[in-house]
Amino acid sequence: MENKYKEDLQDRLGECSVVVNDLVSTQAWKILLKDMNKQKQNIDDCWQNTKADQLDALKAIKMGVMHVINVPVSYQQEKDYIEKELEKIDNPEEVINKDYDNE
Repeated sequence: MENKYKEDLQDRLGECSVVVNDLVSTQAWKILLKDMNKQKQNIDDCWQNTKADQLDALKAIKMGVMHVINVPVSYQQEKDYIEKELEKIDNPEEVINKDYDNE
């Protein structure tokens, strides 16, 4: 079970590395990011003029835009977490378990 978990983590680490290292350096990502930032700015600039019944939809759109903008950050955070988990698996003697009896 632990080997499968470790293999899954290693596979996911590779996927995250591709996004972090390869995606953000492509021309397509740069264009997409530019467009998403424009969309975000358009929403920020015009939300005051939006009808009340459309504000929820506008908020949802902005959340989606922000999610796309933050994709590299999210994958970097996941990559960092996985690296720490793999370190724990590879070096279990260095992991200090919390002593809940002596709190």
